[in-house]
Amino acid sequence: MSISDAIYRPFETLIRPLDIPYRPMPTKGPVAVLVHFIAMFRGVIVTMALTSMAIEAINLTIIWGLSVIVDGVTTHGVELFVDSNFRLLAVLAFLLFPVMPVLFYVTNISTRIRSASACPLRFNGRGTRPSSGRTSPSSMIFSPARSHPGSVRSPMPFSNRS
Repeated sequence: MSISDAIYRPFETLIRPLDIPYRPMPTKGPVAVLVHFIAMFRGVIVTMALTSMAIEAINLTIIWGLSVIVDGVTTHGVELFVDSNFRLLAVLAFLLFPVMPVLFYVTNISTRIRSASACPLRFNGRGTRPSSGRTSPSSMIFSPARSHPGSVRSPMPFSNRS
């Protein structure tokens, strides 16, 4: 077993894209289709959101701490500031070194799980069955190669049509 297998294996079992039961696609528009896909991977997406918020809170705390350090060192000198604010320096060091890498790891792993394994399988049609004779909402949104009957496709996606 390689190092990457040991690191990623616990997270690879969180989502099993082929074991997701069939649920009919909503036909009410793109927001309903997006909510349909988000609901399947809610736990991973919530984990991503929470770890991202924690990372940003720590970033703001570090910025605040650096401003306190600069003001304290400028006002009182290095030795007096370190002696009187050792607890602040220890908390900032703890947040910066062990906590931030772990949060980055969890965020990156959950992003990788969601986007690399789950969503492409779902968007390619596994677990969805378009009704006969109609284009499914997922193919209308996620498949740029298909055009709809009666539509004129420009060779350039954002070119001006004249």
